Amino acid sequence: MGVIVLAACAVWSLISAAGRDARPEGVLLAVFAVAAGYAGGRIAGTLRPVAVACAAALTATGLAVVSPQEVPGAYPAGG
Repeated sequence: MGVIVLAACAVWSLISAAGRDARPEGVLLAVFAVAAGYAGGRIAGTLRPVAVACAAALTATGLAVVSPQEVPGAYPAGG
């Protein structure tokens, strides 16, 4: 439904500018900017759980590399 509304807005700006000295580029850019922002927000919202898990894994790996003596089980007992 959203794609139909977006297409209708774009077609409306082209039809209303037909036969006049009007320039519909500004309206078309605004419509496409709103659509791009919406799509970007949907994609970012979907990828957020994966990004948080990756950030936690990278943080844990970084802490393990920086301080190997503080990590339990890093060295065998009695060594």
